[in-house]
Amino acid sequence: NILSAVNVQHDCASSSCGEFVSVNIQQERTEMRKTKTSLVHKKANRFVLNAHSLHNYALISQVIPQPLHMAMSLPFLPNSREVRLKVARTVR
Repeated sequence: NILSAVNVQHDCASSSCGEFVSVNIQQERTEMRKTKTSLVHKKANRFVLNAHSLHNYALISQVIPQPLHMAMSLPFLPNSREVRLKVARTVR
């Protein structure tokens, strides 16, 4: 049974991804002559859990190791509440 979905992203920082290549752009399954720069991800089984996108935190928190709970609860900014309120006012 599926209990929830999570948003995870490849952890480029700890996987030391950094090589860039030029790849052709595809448009509606057709390869175009235009190119774009793309990052080459190294094969590593390391991901970042986007905890701020969780709507079902109670379920997800049961599988997160206990030492990470403290790290996830620390704000990145000393005035994070003030920053969130300021952004909320501009959206309204």
